[in-house]
Amino acid sequence: MADVSALAPLQLTQFSHEELQTPEGVNNLNQFLSILTQRVNAVGPSTGSSAEFPNGIDLSGAHARNVGGMGPEHTAISFARAQELYSAKAIAPQLEAGQPNSLRSVRRINDNAQRENFSQFMEGTLNTAPTTNTSNISGSGMTVHVTSGFHLLVSGNVQPYAARTDTLPASSSVTIVSISRTASVVTAITTTPSGFTVGSSVLVSAVSDATFDGAFVLTSAVGTTLKWTQVAINASSTGGSVGQGNCWLYRLPVNSKTLALYGPYAADSQENRHQANLDGGVLIAVAVFNGGGFDVTNSAAGATPPSVTGNVHILTRL
Repeated sequence: MADVSALAPLQLTQFSHEELQTPEGVNNLNQFLSILTQRVNAVGPSTGSSAEFPNGIDLSGAHARNVGGMGPEHTAISFARAQELYSAKAIAPQLEAGQPNSLRSVRRINDNAQRENFSQFMEGTLNTAPTTNTSNISGSGMTVHVTSGFHLLVSGNVQPYAARTDTLPASSSVTIVSISRTASVVTAITTTPSGFTVGSSVLVSAVSDATFDGAFVLTSAVGTTLKWTQVAINASSTGGSVGQGNCWLYRLPVNSKTLALYGPYAADSQENRHQANLDGGVLIAVAVFNGGGFDVTNSAAGATPPSVTGNVHILTRL
């Protein structure tokens, strides 16, 4: 880059024919040409190096200051051209969600004025109730039917799914001969081998000592001996039964249009609903069976009116 000190005002100098005939005149001409060359190179040298103007440029009274090195030819553009290329109106199509080449944007948390109808930001959110969906559930005997419908995702998007009808196996149970609780471990002896497996959920009911009743997860199942954990005082009793398989859950997996069936569970509980939703799916319907078959009162889907059994809402919408 040329020496900036050479940018002092340059006076017009003329050389006569006589002056150029002397060594001193030729030397003066060469000095003038040297200064002029420096001026030209400072504005835009042919070597391609950048020109800098730390003191600004005076353009007929309009000052451009802090001008750096020269950039691409489109670095400086008019206001009208900038509006055409970079204004909010110009880039609006790229900001529209759902476009294949849309710009990445920042979500404004807790902004009530913001709504993104196509956002997938919250679609992995877990929930354990049959939330806002349009299905009804019905059944007869061991047959249950869930109508097709639409599920409203947390993000505001709508996910359609097909209907499903199933004939489910009858719930199984075994009669309790004796039952005891010692150090929070319950041991039940049944009349016949249950066939239940460790980790499965069971429903204990009608024991003479009602403190034993409830839903539990088996920690041991060998022949006619079943064990599970229950935090309570030591006790022993007789009678009642241990049952399995009276509750089934219909859920919609992530990005699926087909309902999946999970179960059997010993009872409808928030814990069982949560276990059926661990991969981010959503519960659509709960099908409960009793000794007479399909239990209309304790079964529910998104369009089923909410009911309460044992002070627990069968259906809780968002």
